[in-house]
Amino acid sequence: MTPKPSRRKAAALIGLLLAIAGCAAPPPRRIYELGRAADPKATAAVAAGPVLRLAPVLVPDYLDSNDIVLRVGEHQLQPAATARWGERLSWGVTHALASDLAARMPAVRVSVDPSGEESAARLLVSVETFDVWADGHCVLKANWSILGMHGDVLPGAGGGTFVATPGAGNDGGDTAVVDAMAAAVEKLADGLAPAAAAAVSGTTAAAQVR
Repeated sequence: MTPKPSRRKAAALIGLLLAIAGCAAPPPRRIYELGRAADPKATAAVAAGPVLRLAPVLVPDYLDSNDIVLRVGEHQLQPAATARWGERLSWGVTHALASDLAARMPAVRVSVDPSGEESAARLLVSVETFDVWADGHCVLKANWSILGMHGDVLPGAGGGTFVATPGAGNDGGDTAVVDAMAAAVEKLADGLAPAAAAAVSGTTAAAQVR
């Protein structure tokens, strides 16, 4: 039996709506990481010096996910619709900070492996604020402390607020957001590297005297 014209039209309309819905589906979100791609030459030339162990960086619970969370108002947050982290933000900050510190302290091996060999010092970092806006403006507030190889508190504790903004000609978007957050972590590394290097040097010297 041949379908009635009204039924044929309804079936065609449903097919058209399904096709439109399929075309309108958003593309998968791009995946980003805070750290930069590893330099094979730098990786091959790992320092043979003392170890600084970086504990997993603490970040606020509302940020610690794979979502790139944007600040859209004084009290409002929303996840980026077109981008996400490849790992939880706490580990992203930990890996990026370890890499940035290693670049600033070539005589020290910076490790995030808790099961590795004994370290000369242990670095504890806590992020209080890591706000970023859709235009790439970013504010990172963090504190740190340093422990010796026997758990004693070493000099060098500190903290600060680190602000990063998009570069000239940057028109915003996901890349601007990720670049600004990575730049803020680099500024954090700039702030704490001198204290960390001094702590490692001091504990190493004391161990040699003993």
